[in-house]
Amino acid sequence: MFNKYIFTIALGLALIGSIALKAQKVALYTYQLGHPIKLKPGKIYIKPLTNKGDKTSIDVNAYLLETFTYCFEPIGDADKDNPNVWSKQIWFQQTDQISEAQVVISGSYQISAKTEVEQYQFYESNTALANPIPYFEVRPKNKVDAEIIISYQYADKSMDYDTIRYSDESERKAGRKMKSLASMIETCDKNLKYEIERTIYWVDYVEAKYELEKVKISDKALKEEFKSASDLFKNKEIMKLGNLCKRIYETCPSKEAAFNLGVCYEWVGNYPQATKYYKQMPEFHTIARMKKCLIFFDYIHELGIETELVEF
Repeated sequence: MFNKYIFTIALGLALIGSIALKAQKVALYTYQLGHPIKLKPGKIYIKPLTNKGDKTSIDVNAYLLETFTYCFEPIGDADKDNPNVWSKQIWFQQTDQISEAQVVISGSYQISAKTEVEQYQFYESNTALANPIPYFEVRPKNKVDAEIIISYQYADKSMDYDTIRYSDESERKAGRKMKSLASMIETCDKNLKYEIERTIYWVDYVEAKYELEKVKISDKALKEEFKSASDLFKNKEIMKLGNLCKRIYETCPSKEAAFNLGVCYEWVGNYPQATKYYKQMPEFHTIARMKKCLIFFDYIHELGIETELVEF
């Protein structure tokens, strides 16, 4: 089993706020590592999790299957215009034969949602009585608790687990409105779906804002051609933009030209080349992001996933 980290699938880029990251509104994919992974690559057999608690409207098994389905999906028509289509690989395969699975997913869950009544005893303060007379207050309390245990049985007979827990309670007090049990169940539902996704991949929808750097170009033809860069950028014509930025860098090398070329290499997933050109114009957020991307880049190759590096 790989003692590594699970990849992050983030729509957009999480680090924003530098001089270079602004203006244009372009949603891109980037991948980062961050959480311990319990899976191995290859074929996965999924057993429905057993409900050991009360009947509930929360469909844990549907969320588990939905999460894995994303990992099983091949590249489709909707991905054709994605400049990062290279990265939409099939991470795992689903199998209907438990005997040929590298990992068997199973486990259990229990969810409890109930209203309890608790009695509290109080004493009056600032009283002259030696033994103050107590008074009682009854307070209803809504409680929601959930626990999901996902087990991973590997072909070598070893096992591992992911445990997801959720708990919330709301009590009726003076000056405070008690949350309804229905709203608490709905919140629990959303949190469990999110946490199940986290066991397989981390999804974070953050839109990055980029702007190509201004470049001094002595060649008149290239200078005129560079006027089209903004349109190529907006239309995600990354191959055309990458080839243009490379010709500009080779003809009029500068740190700004290198940065623009680095942006293009990042968009097509060639993180080693992107890092090389970004370093000529050091910018904290970009370099930090590339470090994470390179960790992911190395990790997917350890998993045995082949990638074709795009060159301009």
